[in-house]
Amino acid sequence: MSYRQFICCTAALMLVLSYFILPRVLEGVKKNPDIDYMMAHPDRAFDTYSECKKQVADADRCYNAYSAAVLLAETSSCTPSGIERKRKFKRLTEHASNETIEQEIARACPASPPVGSKP
Repeated sequence: MSYRQFICCTAALMLVLSYFILPRVLEGVKKNPDIDYMMAHPDRAFDTYSECKKQVADADRCYNAYSAAVLLAETSSCTPSGIERKRKFKRLTEHASNETIEQEIARACPASPPVGSKP
C-alpha cells in the first residue's frame, strides 16, 4: 500500500467515524443536567449567577449558571411572566442600558408593554 492510498483510506475512515460519532459528542455538550436544572428553576440560576459575579467559588457552577441565565434572557416566551423573566435576565447578563434592553424586548415581542406601564 502506497503512502497516498494510506492517507486516502485514513481520511475516508475519519470522515465516516466523524459522521457517526461527532453528533453524539455534540449532543453531550449541548445537554448539561446542571443547566437544565437551572432552566427549570430560574430563581436559582439568578441567585447563583449573581453570587458568581461577586466572587467565583466554583467555576463550573458559575459557567452553568451563566449559560442558563443567557438562555433565559433569550427565551422566546412573550407572555407577561416570560417578558419579565427575559427583562430580569437581560439586565443580569448584558452590559446594556435599560432602554436598549427594552428595545430588544419590543423587537422580540411587539405586543409587550414597556416596563412601568399599566395594562
